[in-house]
Formats: sequence, C-alpha cells, structure tokens
Amino acid sequence: MRARNILYIFIILFCFTACKNKTVYSVVDLFNETKELKNHSLRIDGFSENILNPAQIEIINDRLFLLDVQASTPFSVIDLQKQKYLNSFGKKGEGPGEIIGVMDFYVNYNETGINCWDAMLRHLYFCEKDSALLYNKTVGINLFDDLKYKKSFNSFFPNVLQVDKSLFLAIGCSGEKRFSLLNTKNNKVLQTGEYPKQEMVTGIDSTIKAHAYHGKIRYNREKKRVVYISFFSEMIEIFNVNEFGLELAFGNYTTIPKFKQENSPRGIRIRTEKDKFGTNLGVSISDDYIFILYQSKIITDKNRRSAAANDVLVFNWNGEPIMHYKLDHEVTSISIKKDSKRLYALINNEEPEIIYYDLNL
Repeated sequence: MRARNILYIFIILFCFTACKNKTVYSVVDLFNETKELKNHSLRIDGFSENILNPAQIEIINDRLFLLDVQASTPFSVIDLQKQKYLNSFGKKGEGPGEIIGVMDFYVNYNETGINCWDAMLRHLYFCEKDSALLYNKTVGINLFDDLKYKKSFNSFFPNVLQVDKSLFLAIGCSGEKRFSLLNTKNNKVLQTGEYPKQEMVTGIDSTIKAHAYHGKIRYNREKKRVVYISFFSEMIEIFNVNEFGLELAFGNYTTIPKFKQENSPRGIRIRTEKDKFGTNLGVSISDDYIFILYQSKIITDKNRRSAAANDVLVFNWNGEPIMHYKLDHEVTSISIKKDSKRLYALINNEEPEIIYYDLNL
C-alpha cells in the first residue's frame, strides 16, 4: 500500500514537471486551450454595390470603417446596427485632405474617430466618426499641418501611431533603435526600443534592418501600453509608453525576422526569409485583450504566403496567453468590439463579405 502511494505521488510530480517545463516551439504552443468558432453572416444593404476590394476593417462603436487602397475612394463606412452602407470618402492626390499611400488606419487614442497614416505624404489624418458621413473627397484633418519644424518629422515611417494629443510613436527609420517618439509639443524626436537580444546580424544598414522588423502597433490608452506584432515572424511585444520612451513589458521571440542584405543594380535591398513556423498578419485590441490574426501554414507555391488565415491568438495586456481560436473561414482582417464580446472579420474573395463571431472570454 505504501509503495503504491509513493508510485502515485511520483506520477503526479512527473506530470506536473512535464507540464511546467512544456517545450515551446511556436507561439501556438503557449496556449492551453483551442476553441473552434462558427461564423454568422452579416447582410449589409448597399455593400456589394459600393465596396469592391477592402483590405482592412476597424470598428468604432457601431460603425465599421473599411479601407480599399486600390479604390479611387478608399474609405467606406457601415452602420453595424442597421446593417447598412453609409458613405465612402477620400481622394487620391497630393492636395489638402488627399492621400497617396495609406499604410494603416486605426481607432484614435481617445476613440472619437480614426487616424490614417499616409507614409508617402508624411500626413497623419484624423477623421471624426460622425464627420465621416459628410466627407466626400477629403480624408480629414492632417495632424502634422501646424508643426513648426516639419523637417524633424520628415522621415519615411511605415506606420505612425498617436498615443496622446501631442505624442506619436513611429516604426522604423530610427537609427539603431526600432521606434521614434515624435513630440509635437516640444518638436523633439526620441529614438527608442531595442532589437531583440537574439538579433546577431551585424554590418546591416539600419534602414534595411528596420524594414525586416516592419509590423503593426496599437495603443491601449487606459493601460498606457503599446502592442507590436512582426509581419515576418511570430514576434510579439508589449511596451509601457510615455514621453521618455518605451519599456518592454512582454516579449514573445519563438521566432524573429530572418533577413539578408543584398546588393543589386538598383541598390541595397532586403530579402526576408520565411520561417518553418507561422507569422502575424494583423492585430486588433480591446480594453482587456489583444487579438492577433496568425497564419500557421506555409504556402509552398513560390514560397509565398496567402494573405488570409483562420487562427486568432488572444493575449491579455500582460502578455499571458488566453485563448487560441480556430475560425471556420480564412479571413484577411479582424476587428474586435471594445467589450471583447464580438469579433468581426473580412473575407476578401471576388465578392467581399463581413462575418462575425460571438465570444465568451
């Protein structure tokens, strides 16, 4: 009897140790629970007639904003409650309120509208959510119009995120750092954010290296934290942010970007390499959680990846893995409601479609 009890204790201790020391090969291995989700269709009056090839969606209250970078009128607005198309706005060009190369758009820091960053023109537009229904050709107000020293802010940043009325966080073009904090109150630029300790590549031009670490950033005003996802690996980071810089709070480095600097007749260029594991496609945030659209499979045709995925990884703002969702459709963009109870997704087929999933976190 005593020997049997000792055996039971040994088995329990072995199982506990094995679980505790679980080997993590991919970011998916961090999650203890996977749940399959079934979508609900959203039939929107006027959708197919007015929206052709959207690439990104963002929710603010009951309004869904869509971006179609190829369209002559890039932005559209949908009323989710009434399930109705409302308006399209924006015009290609270099005039006031016009756009050339929108790299990203997101709900602004105080949730009164959207910001969209035109990397080519170095314009960050603000569009108030109700005014969007009145816009036609213009996108909104350029928040960098009144800068006293525009040359200080005239770098090519792939993405610029507003974190306060006069504080902006930019990716790339930051010397040996990864980000730049643009302070329009004192017209200063602070370079901040270290590369991962595993990054051992030397002799690489800083601009080229920054391109390899291109990704997307989102800001939680209540927690004063920024999340970063890499487009070329599984890398995810959460930072505390203030006017003095970034402080790393969490980092997942199961894979980091792999790249090579190559010389060509057109000059120096970057070539990123796909890892055998997955990569991040997009991110959406709520007050409590971070939702990452993650692609686990590799497309073997010419080593290219599809721009769609059906894995959504949910972390809290401390970096703790909460849930791995498997969607029943591959989608190209996601956007979560503020209360984390409903996830909207974009299927960008020949006829685009908006679907949603009800969650219970």
